[in-house]
Amino acid sequence: KKSGREVYRDFNTFRTGDILDMENLKIEPVHVDHSIPAAYGFIIHTTSGKVAYTGDFRMHGPKSNMTRDFLDKASDYDIDYLIIEGTNITGAEISSESHVEQITDKLIKHTDGLVVISFSDRDVDRLNSIYRATKRNNRKLALSTKQAFLLRDLYKDPNIKVPDLRRDDIFVFGKEKSWLRAWEEEIHNEFNVLYGSDINSIQDRIVLAASYYDMNELMDVNPQAGSIFILSKSEPFDEAGEIQHEKLLNWCNHYGMPQYHVHASGHAMPHELKSVIKEISPNTMIPVHTERPLLFEKYVADLDVNFKSPILKEKISLSRK
Repeated sequence: KKSGREVYRDFNTFRTGDILDMENLKIEPVHVDHSIPAAYGFIIHTTSGKVAYTGDFRMHGPKSNMTRDFLDKASDYDIDYLIIEGTNITGAEISSESHVEQITDKLIKHTDGLVVISFSDRDVDRLNSIYRATKRNNRKLALSTKQAFLLRDLYKDPNIKVPDLRRDDIFVFGKEKSWLRAWEEEIHNEFNVLYGSDINSIQDRIVLAASYYDMNELMDVNPQAGSIFILSKSEPFDEAGEIQHEKLLNWCNHYGMPQYHVHASGHAMPHELKSVIKEISPNTMIPVHTERPLLFEKYVADLDVNFKSPILKEKISLSRK
């Protein structure tokens, strides 16, 4: 650090097509489609066999061709172990990013007041969907300082398509603070920043990206009658999230904003998970990122594959049989 101002670190990066040598392992990263950029699956070559790890992935997203690249690569090998996510093995909601954009467009069109929308900072596909829907309704998009900081750097990557923060139909929603962190200062100095009091008189022409943590800032905006809140990310999945969500509903009640839930998952549907297992045809599959491994095991019991569910603190040894 330099007087507390240094905020960056050096990272070793990789892309699809690279081979990573790590002691006795050779690792092939292959991109997959997910709700954030830079999601990867991996083909891991070990002395005890070949392992394919899907990471978080989906087949119904706008870049499903990247998931197809991973499946094609994994299918080229005789995979001994497939480590596969199972987030949506229960409670899956069938939707797509294009459907999210259509519904968001319609909600903005029929809203007379402020539109507040909450989505993951890193969900680039969702950002683009919201931005296009905002433009079609002749509104301006206001992003948080944190989102703007990420977007500024993503814009520099020619492989990722995101809006330019220098456009006149997009700006940064700033918080009234006595001091700013180094990265916040960069954004405030470089881009157009508006505060709640600035938005108050033009709120019917704004789509404001804001999370639960920004609700206090809406006091200066003072949402007018006819304003709405759109939750455009996963619903809470644990007790802490449920408590936070309840507080968010209380904020919406305070401001008189009904809440809509408009979302497309970043994870594969159950039938897609089964299709992937069939296509890769591993000797053994290991489910991760799921709370229902037994359900998963019974769902794929008709496939010719061994099912090995992880047990807390127990190792799984790789071996060819």
